[in-house]
Amino acid sequence: MPEDVGKAKRLIYAGGDIAGPAVGSAVGFLVGGPGGAALGGALGGLASRVVHDMANRLLSTREEIRVGAAAFYAIDGIMERLRSGCEPRQDGFFAAKEQGRPDAEEVFEGVLLKAKNEHEEKKVRILGSIFANTAFFTGFSAGEANHLLRIAENLTYRKMCILSLIKRKDEIQGINLREASYYDYWQDPP
Repeated sequence: MPEDVGKAKRLIYAGGDIAGPAVGSAVGFLVGGPGGAALGGALGGLASRVVHDMANRLLSTREEIRVGAAAFYAIDGIMERLRSGCEPRQDGFFAAKEQGRPDAEEVFEGVLLKAKNEHEEKKVRILGSIFANTAFFTGFSAGEANHLLRIAENLTYRKMCILSLIKRKDEIQGINLREASYYDYWQDPP
């Protein structure tokens, strides 16, 4: 086994500290075999290149864990969407440019770098999901994905949970978010 493949495998397995023991499924995606072949094409090769690159960087133990977990969540999200019949975007997001890397490669590296530096490790799953979703959503540019990564970097995990709750308020019974201003509440508390 080449040294860089071994480093990439160790990086993904390190993510098991956050992502759990299922990280082994992502390793097949990276090194080929049935899992990687099922994904095929540019998507599998792209993720493999970025993870190999990150594995060859100097990372602390916790950074390895966060990067490995983010890579796992991104790969797992991609594999889940492919299994459900979704097709990766075909708008040139994965295509190499004349001058520079594919947009997808830059976004995936951005996800892994944000995860590397994230002290709130609960956010790592969300960061991985950003790439997994971007890989399938044609109307979302690389610039918008990078902007979303910056927003995610600045939000706390609690704020992300609150945003999720607001988005799903109609789906969850017993959640009655106030529509009116809180001004009256502070003037005449219950």
